[in-house]
Amino acid sequence: MLNSLKNTLLLALGALVLNAHSSAQCIQPDNLWLGSFAYNPQCSGAPLSLPAFPGFKQEALELGWQDCQLDSQKDITVKWSTPTNPSSWGACQEMTSQVTLTDNATGLRIARGTMTLTYSRTWSEADWVGGAYKTQQVWRFLVNGDLRYSVGGKGFLRPACATAHKTRVRYSGYVDWALDCNTGWWSNAWMLTHAPDTFEHVKGYPRQGSFHCERSYSFVGPANGFVANPLVPIE
Repeated sequence: MLNSLKNTLLLALGALVLNAHSSAQCIQPDNLWLGSFAYNPQCSGAPLSLPAFPGFKQEALELGWQDCQLDSQKDITVKWSTPTNPSSWGACQEMTSQVTLTDNATGLRIARGTMTLTYSRTWSEADWVGGAYKTQQVWRFLVNGDLRYSVGGKGFLRPACATAHKTRVRYSGYVDWALDCNTGWWSNAWMLTHAPDTFEHVKGYPRQGSFHCERSYSFVGPANGFVANPLVPIE
């Protein structure tokens, strides 16, 4: 079910919201593969090259799922801080960003946490718009980390496991930075999910237990253009 959920969200998040301007040029190679092992020998450190990614603020959605079907949805605002690389890590493919989620209706903070971003890959996309190609380059990071829920948070969208783990809930997903090669503007799409017990609270693991065997929880952005559809089995 987790794979189906994530695949559905990935396909649906085609639209990217406008964000910050950059003077960077496309297409920028990440240097993970330079054409032969003479430049990038097996088991050696890759000479990774990435641009400076800006933080962003965006309208997004909080989704509650039950038995793989959408059960609840609310409008939220998310803020991702500018990604940074802790000097002690010594690898620029891993960065951290503080994520803050706020409920639009009340203005109250839902959750906040420092997420680990691991660089995955880059690609370019081209669309024919107004008689010319519009090209953008996308950089994807895989994301995981704990979101700490606000103590006063109410409603089923606060995972049942939060109380047992000092309001901390582990989320995983991805975040994309896309650079418009024509305008130099950045845009972003992302998804974070906390899956059912079968995946998140397995027996023998530090956070084992029975908390929400039929429920999962997601945050996705941008909200504009995103439609949460019921999942359909692929097998």
